[in-house]
Amino acid sequence: MQNLKLFEGGHFTVSKQGQLKNRLSRWSALTRQPIPELDETRLRKGRDVLCWLDQQLSQIEFSL
Repeated sequence: MQNLKLFEGGHFTVSKQGQLKNRLSRWSALTRQPIPELDETRLRKGRDVLCWLDQQLSQIEFSL
């Protein structure tokens, strides 16, 4: 599972892990689609992954 793979390799501090869990929860609440594949060569730090997820989340259309 890709989400669990994100926690491997020391990319995330404990604080960033909480932020990642929050973003993944938002993703699953907004869409039933899997998270697009990460470009691990470009997204090497946890901060980079979080920013990328924010960009992806902002592009999801939803209505209340």
